[in-house]
Amino acid sequence: MGLGSPKSSGLQVVNPRSSNAMRTSRLRSRLREATAMAILDATEEVMSEAGVESFSLNAVAARAGIAVGTIYNHFRDRDELIRQLFTTRRAQMFAEVDSVLKEAQKLPFREKLTAFVQAVLQHFENRHDFLSIVLQTEHLRLQCLDRIDPAERSALLKIEQQAADIVKLGLKEKALRPEAADLYPALLMGVVRAILLDRLESPAARPVSEEAERVVDLFLRGAGAVPRTRSRT
Repeated sequence: MGLGSPKSSGLQVVNPRSSNAMRTSRLRSRLREATAMAILDATEEVMSEAGVESFSLNAVAARAGIAVGTIYNHFRDRDELIRQLFTTRRAQMFAEVDSVLKEAQKLPFREKLTAFVQAVLQHFENRHDFLSIVLQTEHLRLQCLDRIDPAERSALLKIEQQAADIVKLGLKEKALRPEAADLYPALLMGVVRAILLDRLESPAARPVSEEAERVVDLFLRGAGAVPRTRSRT
């Protein structure tokens, strides 16, 4: 008896051409993603060195080892390149901090707060160039950043929202005083920012873990001197 057709025998035939096409498509997708990330990395380095307003796409292309035209294959223009750099880096930081907080979920409040601060500090420790860019843009009104839509803008504020969530948890656990609680998130991020600025000017002054402990200690204890109790006569 002869063999039946693949359809009649119930056998599933894989089209080699279709399989190869899928592999080629996935390879192209990974290559495109890797190229876009290399462009963002080069942009970060060049912007940090030349300044946010002065950097050129030619310099970015040279740093990435590609032609300028390749940049336009991935980003519409210079403004989009800057916006995407900010969106990508902030999203990465949020993901890193969120992962740390999930691991610290069952820890006492102080340890959870320390994990949060250390994660933020460590992210920027690994991204000195981006930290420099962030600090540069604080006093600049960049048109490309002003045009970020509300959805993207809210993504940029997620790390501040994480600080607010930490504060709410501290209030719930009675680890923080309720007076002036609305100021606590800004106070916490203000101290973190001061530490980041200091580390940018004086790299690796202290280990990140030690810096995080200092921030948390200051935040929880305050800066006021403890009044001495007078001895009774």
